[in-house]
Amino acid sequence: MSQLSPVPTSPAAITEAAAMFRAAMNLFRLWGLTEEEAAVLLDQPVRSYRRWKAGEIGRIDRDARALVSVGGFPVTQVAWPGAVRIIRSAFPPIDLFEDIADPADWPLLILAEMKTNPRLMETIGNLDLVPPARRVSGPGASWLMAPFTRVSRDRPSRFSDGSFGALYVAEGFETALFETIHHHGRSMARTKEAPGWTSQFRELVLSIDGNLHDPRGERAEESALLRLDDYAESQALGLRLRAAGSEGVAYPSVRRPGGECAGLFWPDLAGNPVQGRHLDYRWNGERVDLYREAGTGKMFRIG
Repeated sequence: MSQLSPVPTSPAAITEAAAMFRAAMNLFRLWGLTEEEAAVLLDQPVRSYRRWKAGEIGRIDRDARALVSVGGFPVTQVAWPGAVRIIRSAFPPIDLFEDIADPADWPLLILAEMKTNPRLMETIGNLDLVPPARRVSGPGASWLMAPFTRVSRDRPSRFSDGSFGALYVAEGFETALFETIHHHGRSMARTKEAPGWTSQFRELVLSIDGNLHDPRGERAEESALLRLDDYAESQALGLRLRAAGSEGVAYPSVRRPGGECAGLFWPDLAGNPVQGRHLDYRWNGERVDLYREAGTGKMFRIG
């Protein structure tokens, strides 16, 4: 007669489950749920929920894993202390975000400032898109807040249709470079720009830390989420994930093999932004073939 025996849970599965539960607990905190209500949603005994919340290993079943793994992808804690983002240098800092004032006081400061600067909101964007608890302030905060307040459906991205913001970063400089030269090249080709050195960009080095949905195991050539220039499926996923409380997505770069990127759904998942190099890109009429470090004049060919 066959006997049934328990299947041991691997350390990797436990780590993945813990990351999922941290993401779920962040969502429950924002909703203001009690421990008892959260446990009911996860179909867990309150005692098990409290053990997970305290950082201990508690019981986790298949239904609970499915609930916190929206979209069918695992949730992984992604911490990159040296993440890189490259942006246009044309955008100046936004004084409100750079100030050390508590973000909870921003509405009052805006009202006061608008008495002498009626066009202030054009600079700040839609602050209501970021809940007060998720706003960041201080030196460099403009680079973290602007992608979430200055949004438009005319500027969609891989995981957003433009109705909400996302902060995209790469795990390192080369991946960020290849991501930006692709998009810059498409823009130059669309407007039929003449060859030459074009817009200046700036390198930002920052840290990120979040519990992100993680399709990094997907094969780019097989996944609808990782198509080169068709974002329909990935935008639909982004809408579902964000509505369910996801913190963002970690995914493989489709511009640089082996590279990794992350799209964050909230600014407080990033921190410590520091400006790095200023970069110039050369457009040869067909693609970006060179970049130059503005500070040193050194040029590098892009293969």
